[in-house]
Amino acid sequence: GGLAEADGRLKTSIIPLEDSLTFNSMNSLVSNALNGKQVKKIPALPNIKTRTRKLEEAERQKRDRKKDQARRKAQDDQKPPPQTFSANDGSKEGRRLERDRRRAEHNAQNNVKPKTPEEIAEIENKRRERMEEEAAKWKIEGEDEAEEGTPFEEEDTGDEEFEDIDDEEEDDDEDVLDLD
Repeated sequence: GGLAEADGRLKTSIIPLEDSLTFNSMNSLVSNALNGKQVKKIPALPNIKTRTRKLEEAERQKRDRKKDQARRKAQDDQKPPPQTFSANDGSKEGRRLERDRRRAEHNAQNNVKPKTPEEIAEIENKRRERMEEEAAKWKIEGEDEAEEGTPFEEEDTGDEEFEDIDDEEEDDDEDVLDLD
């Protein structure tokens, strides 16, 4: 058969457009399609999956996931939305109250227990020890250290000479080469 036999049927072939979209390329594409040249067949039947245990298990899991998502969405809709704290009007007290509320909410969600004053003191002592160790590593011990209380200055002998910079610039003009 050809295209004449299957006029009432779904066309199951395509032709690729190889050139740019110009009149000549479109004209040749249409003429090739009508003549049946360069036609690529497309399968008309859908892919049918056979029923296997693996496929049925995958479909069951997919259905379960959709049910769980719908259930979670329904639970989220029933919960009251988290309210923004109206006392936080930008003032110092309002920001402190908002911070405390958020801290309490976070601690409740993550099962954080507050530290006792003894634990806080122990943590602070450990931090101080670590800082002292780091300071000892960075301490510079040199042989040329000046004694404490004496300012570090070079001795002034008064033998310094100052040259006039303008005199040197006039001499340099003769040494410039013109490379152009």
